[in-house]
Amino acid sequence: MGARGIDIGQGDMAICVFDIEGNDASNLSRAIKLARQSGVLLAMTDPCFERWFLVHFQDVMASVPCAEVHQSLKDHIDNYHKTGVYHDTLDPLRRCAMTRAQGTRSEDNKSSIPSNPGTTMNLVLSEIEQLVQHNSSSP
Repeated sequence: MGARGIDIGQGDMAICVFDIEGNDASNLSRAIKLARQSGVLLAMTDPCFERWFLVHFQDVMASVPCAEVHQSLKDHIDNYHKTGVYHDTLDPLRRCAMTRAQGTRSEDNKSSIPSNPGTTMNLVLSEIEQLVQHNSSSP
């Protein structure tokens, strides 16, 4: 049993979500190493987490600054603001977002630092879905 009652061996999952922007390569490499050692999944998005929201609506294949990501979200979500809760809007589009996110990463570098634009959020969500399936099929 680990910190805060998390027991990865018993099927618990720990996830760390963060933006790539503002973190240098050495910090990111250290985070990846620590996460692997601890069994923590990393949901990294470059440049910012909101890029994950944006791929629910459109392909994002070019490098974009966070300000542009936020502005683009305003085109898709009425009254969008950074601290809003958009589960009801985004969840129906999650499969499409996961497919779009997959297109920006090759399978051979899925555990590396995503480049702008990029995310590992789709990989973490796939892990969650597998855990849910496993737990729902267990007695």
